[in-house]
Amino acid sequence: MSDSIEQITIETSDGFPLIGHLFHPGGAPRAVVTIAGGTGIPQRFYRPYAQYLASAGFLALTWDYRGMGESRGRRADGGMTTWAADADQVLRWMRKRAADAPIVHVGHSFGGQVLGLMPSASKELASAVLIAAQSGFYGHWPMPSRLRMAAMWHGIVPGLVRVFGEVPSWAMGEALPADVAREWAEWCRTPGYLTGVVPRERQYFRALHAPILSYAFTDDDYAPGRSIEELLSWYANAPITRRVRSPQRLGVRGIGHLGFFRKQHVELWNETLDWIESVALSTPLAA
Repeated sequence: MSDSIEQITIETSDGFPLIGHLFHPGGAPRAVVTIAGGTGIPQRFYRPYAQYLASAGFLALTWDYRGMGESRGRRADGGMTTWAADADQVLRWMRKRAADAPIVHVGHSFGGQVLGLMPSASKELASAVLIAAQSGFYGHWPMPSRLRMAAMWHGIVPGLVRVFGEVPSWAMGEALPADVAREWAEWCRTPGYLTGVVPRERQYFRALHAPILSYAFTDDDYAPGRSIEELLSWYANAPITRRVRSPQRLGVRGIGHLGFFRKQHVELWNETLDWIESVALSTPLAA
């Protein structure tokens, strides 16, 4: 376990307080790991993995996007592009806090997409680990799941926002602000996902040269293979290691979209730790 857990507040450029937690190792950190979560998944879900990293000598950071989880305390204007700007600010805050330590980005689902929307990532990151990170365009889902996803983005999510002024927690795990839900739905309806709506953002994906480790899971209904490959294609200049894991190979009943971060899958945690140590920590930062 980590030696201590420190609650921190990172103030964004427009004064919004983002609440996070630093998981400190027992001594000087070997590196820093920032954990960017999936949409509607609170930072507390990632706590066991952060504690594991701290026990291995890393300083680990979890945090909630504005308007959800512990960062929900006040009105949160701005959509997912605002979340991306906040994530970039979190990275710059961490660089100041961590001095010269290598920084590794662990991105789950949307947390792997936001990596390519952060201008500072190409300069500050030593590497990235993407867990079930995908393009959300519904056309990548096989039938009949494609029909369910189309209904979600064309009807259900916009309808919930109209009725409740947000996506309620009972529908998403954590309540999502209206602007976030509307922009997310627009991306998911559009071929090319976010690059089809804001194509200028592709420059940040292409600017990343740090090595990437990407995990996909055969029983993950929220990240089919085509969707993961489209996301990885945007990181055109980064060396990518792909790993596809099945429950059968690991001898477990299921992994799905969330299972990687559960304690029973520590074998996967060990794999990422080995990769970070052998690849990530040996990669020099971009000049």
